Amino acid sequence: MNIRKQHLQNSNLSPREIPAGAEVCSSSSSSSTSSFLLLNLESREAVQFVWLANIAKSDDYRKATLFASSSFDQDFQIPDLIGQTEILSEEHREKLCAHLPARAEGYSWSLVFSTSLHGFSLNSLYRKMHKLESPILIVIEDTEHNVFGALTSCSLHVSDHFYGTGESLLYKFNPHFKVFHWSGENLYFIKGNPESLAIGAGDGKFGLWLDGDLNQGRSQHCSTYSNEPLAPQEDFVIKTLECWAFV
Repeated sequence: MNIRKQHLQNSNLSPREIPAGAEVCSSSSSSSTSSFLLLNLESREAVQFVWLANIAKSDDYRKATLFASSSFDQDFQIPDLIGQTEILSEEHREKLCAHLPARAEGYSWSLVFSTSLHGFSLNSLYRKMHKLESPILIVIEDTEHNVFGALTSCSLHVSDHFYGTGESLLYKFNPHFKVFHWSGENLYFIKGNPESLAIGAGDGKFGLWLDGDLNQGRSQHCSTYSNEPLAPQEDFVIKTLECWAFV
């Protein structure tokens, strides 16, 4: 094999990376044969060649170090809570952290509304969120101890039309943790009125629907999130509901 080609293969350099004027020679002994590159260059060209070779090596090392050290391990710091939760465990929070919008990452979770503290009233929920500018994490535990809910891209309020963005999502923990992101099918993210709150809709069905007394709820497959029902039964009874903001 041509010694120059052999050296290029061994060094992972292309012919364009060998400066013009470089000679390649071979030397052999009785015990072994080795190939070496003889740089027959002007001083300036030799320095440039060595510099480029070192850059290539350092770049390869940097990439190797990056991938070896990170290994794409998705670890999220469990957020601090401002307020007492009756539903969320550390495992719940850790799993949800991986699906927060960027503008909510790294913030403490502040309890804005809880049925245990503020009563079973949707209007009370709206009042607690007046002028609040933050995504909202809705956490529900039903009377069968299923945990599920929604993340809305903004605070909840009464509106004549649907509002929100594709940052909104639905999730459930039972029997396994699943998240349902925006499908892109429609823009029916959130709609609130004094009698009910709907998150996700399509074809007369709602991804998550709550009544004005925060007592009864319903979860169905809907086009907005292409979700499974969040509870084992479409209709459920709320035991506890909490809303968390990111501050």
